[in-house]
Parts: sequence; C-alpha cells; structure tokens
Amino acid sequence: MSNEHLYKKTEKMYEILNFARTHGRKIDDAETKQYEMKGESLIEQLISAEYLREINKDGQRFYSLQSRGLNLFGENRMKTPISPDLKEEIVKKLVKDLKKLRMKPWEVMLHILQFIGDRKSMNTEEIIAALNQRFPQLKGLSRSNVYRIIQRLRMKGYIEYDKMVYSEQSSYKLGEKAPNILGMSPSRALHSLRSVEKWDAAMKEVFATMEEERIQNEEALFTTIESIPEGLSAEQLLWILYMQGGVYELKQKFDEAEAVYLQMEGLGDELGDVRARSYSLKGMGNVAFKRAKYAVAQQYYIRSQKVARDLEDALLSSDIFNNLGSCSFMNDDVEKATHYFTQALEQAGTDQSRKAMILCNQGLCYARMEQLESARDLWEKSLHIYEELQNTEGIHMVKHNLREIDSRQKKEYLEEQLQKAMETGTTADKKAAYETLVRFHFRTYMEKGGMSS
Repeated sequence: MSNEHLYKKTEKMYEILNFARTHGRKIDDAETKQYEMKGESLIEQLISAEYLREINKDGQRFYSLQSRGLNLFGENRMKTPISPDLKEEIVKKLVKDLKKLRMKPWEVMLHILQFIGDRKSMNTEEIIAALNQRFPQLKGLSRSNVYRIIQRLRMKGYIEYDKMVYSEQSSYKLGEKAPNILGMSPSRALHSLRSVEKWDAAMKEVFATMEEERIQNEEALFTTIESIPEGLSAEQLLWILYMQGGVYELKQKFDEAEAVYLQMEGLGDELGDVRARSYSLKGMGNVAFKRAKYAVAQQYYIRSQKVARDLEDALLSSDIFNNLGSCSFMNDDVEKATHYFTQALEQAGTDQSRKAMILCNQGLCYARMEQLESARDLWEKSLHIYEELQNTEGIHMVKHNLREIDSRQKKEYLEEQLQKAMETGTTADKKAAYETLVRFHFRTYMEKGGMSS
C-alpha cells in the first residue's frame, strides 16, 4: 500500500472520529457511508484498533467513540475546533497505528463465516484471498494463521467440509453452529467468538499444567545420575543412558537430555537394538515437546513408532500414540488428537493409571470442540479410576476440569439472560441480570485466588 493511499485512509478515519467527537461521541451507520473507501471498511478497522465500539440498540446500529479515540484529541475533547497542527498529529498517529494493526483471531473468524455464508462454499485459498483483498494492510492474515483459524472453526463445528468438492482443494460450508453466530449482532458475535478463543487457551493451559504436575510428581522417583559407572556392558549402558535422559528432562536440563538420548540412539543403532532406538527417539520427542516444538516432537514420535513397528510392546505404543495426540492437541488438530488418544487407550491394556490419563486427554479434546457433555462423561470415567487408585493429584486435576465446564456453561447462561434483558426486559430485569453476572464473575475470581490476603 502506498503512503499516499494510507494517508488518504487515515484522513477519512480522522473525519469519522471527529464527527463522533462533535456529535455526542457517536456516529450512526448511515453517516459512515460517506467516509467509506471502495473494497475497505474503515469502520471495521477503527473498531479493531479500539477507537470505536459498535452498539445495537432498539434495532438501530451506531458506533460509539471509545476512550482511546477520544484521547487522540487531547484537551480538545468537547465541541471545540481542531487546529491544523493537531489534526496533522492525529493523522500521523493513525498512520502509525494502522501500520501495526493486527486483526484479532475472533474478528478473522467472523469474517470467514460471513464470506462462506455469502458464497455458500469456499476453499482455503479463496478464503485467504478474500481476507487479504478486503483488509490488505492488516497483520494477522498470514496463510499459516488463517489456516489455523479455519481449523479451529472446523473443530468447533462452525464450518465443515463441503461434500461437493469443485476444485483440488477441500471446500468449506457453514456448519450447524454458524447460523447462531451469524444471527447475532456483530458485537455479540465477536464476544461469543472471543470466548471460544479464551476457552481454547484455558484448555491448553490445563494440558500444560497436567504435564508440569506429572513431571513434579515423578521427579521424586529419581536420583540424579551425574556419572555412569565403569565396567558396564553396552546393553546395560543403553538403559542407564535412558534413565539419565529422563532425569535431565525432569530437571529441565533439555540440552543435556537431548545429548544423552542422541548417544543412546547411536549406541542402539550400533548394537542393532530396535527397542533402545525407539525409546531414545521417544525421549527426544519428549524434549522437543517440553520446549513447545510440537511439530519437531511429532516427527520424533513418528520415527519412534516406525522403528518399534515389529516390537510387541503395547505400553510403548500406547505412550507414542498418547504423545502424538498431545502434539496434535497443541497444534490445534484436535480431530487427529482424538484419533491418537483412542489408539493409545486401545494399547493401554490393564494399566489403569495410563487409562485414566488418556481418558482425561480425550476429555480435553471434546472440551475444545465445544462438546462439553462428551468431555464431562470422559472426565467422570477418568475420575472414577483415579479415585479407585487413590491418586490424589489425578483426582484434583479432573475435578478442576469438571469445574471449568460448569463455570463455562453457567457464564454462557448468565450472559444470555443479560442480553435478553437488555433487548426486551424492564429496567429492573436489566439490573437483576447484570448484578447476577457480576456476582458470578466475582465469585469465580475469588475461587481462582484473587485478592489474596
């Protein structure tokens, strides 16, 4: 985009904001039309930059000037003329902000749903092209980022593969949940989709916490092996190296762990020990996973699986499938993660502790897919096993996940009640619904450790 075009855009943005400043801090939908530029929505960009906020009231849509927009005018907040110097300063600030403006994931989600709704069916390339054509200057629309967002929309049931594929690429159509979002006002739709993003982040955090707690629990089982005793056979050395790698992992010494696993793989290759090579590759995958290099970890686990193909080691297979599921979960491919966890469960045999862990992982997948009752069912099964094993940490972990579902469902219900009250209720209804939601948020905040003494 040329500097001249960018400057022209920001001048129009200034006019929108200045109009709102001098008209009760708002500008209606009809008034914005005179400021729009062909193929671009300046209003949407001002909303993304948090200068304006969309309001729908009594069937009318208008845009309210936010504090960030009002602050651009400094002391000239009221209906006073703006000097040419101040106008120039504001336009320069808008240019600077526009250059670094990044479209938020929930905004991208809504635009994708709107595009597919208009065209009935689109493939990935068409979606990317439509976004870049409409928002050519905004960051956050890289191919990889848009692809991840499409995957999330599929995961949540907002879009699905179109059965009538008309090109080499898979096409998408709206899923069952999309009409509900598209039937909302844009502000409510964005709020709902933003909640989807927050839920995903919460579920990933739960997963990371589970992994950290497992490491802390297992650390007590090991003693550090600072040096390897002399006189060991090569076969004995292999498994001493594996234990040493595990100790380094637990102590977060990932460089040392990786070096030990590489040594183990080389020695296993020399001896023709397939099992040792498979375990060493699994160890290197674990190191990559703990470094949040999930794609790298996935490749190590796949190599471990290939090497171990002819071994009759069900527990090793169960571990590898579980780890592959973990990588897919963190890479937002939750459908594949669910498939891997199912395979891991099939190989778990009579190992009840392993079953409980995998059932918990499956529950996380269904929670991220917004299939909360399925998640609850899996977590209750996991909880039952942990209780039989008297595994305190496992019980605590699964009960926490169940509380997260209850909290999510309660929050959605209260927000829906508030929205209904705002649209059709009396003043008393609005006040009651608002106060109930505030009390819920305060109670949740306190339960999570807010305002500690």
